[in-house]
Amino acid sequence: MDGPHYWHTGFVVWTVSFTLICRFVGVYGLVFLANRRRIRKVNLQEQFIMAYGGLRGAVGFSLVEMIDKEVIPPKQMFVTTTLAVVMFTIFFQVTDGEVVWAGIQDAYQHHMYPIYAYFIPRVARSSFW
Repeated sequence: MDGPHYWHTGFVVWTVSFTLICRFVGVYGLVFLANRRRIRKVNLQEQFIMAYGGLRGAVGFSLVEMIDKEVIPPKQMFVTTTLAVVMFTIFFQVTDGEVVWAGIQDAYQHHMYPIYAYFIPRVARSSFW
């Protein structure tokens, strides 16, 4: 990694938001299509775990490092944003993994649907406070 980082708050926030949204839409959409032909269907709990898993950084960071700064001048902003997304998925999503998993299991044990209504408030409380 060369040079100073360039932080652009709007770009980072939108990138993290779109990453999460696209990950959930992609997982749920593709699993919906796959489940049409599968004998053993992927349930909502498994789909949520796949979507919540997150980007851990090796591929994303290596791709952003391959950008030629002379071709794409804001390379440092992309590097900084990629690091921010990776840090978000590691520290926010991984540290909340136990809370989310406990909420999913508890919701399924008590047959509470939709399960999101049960554990999302707990995740929000544990993440931000």
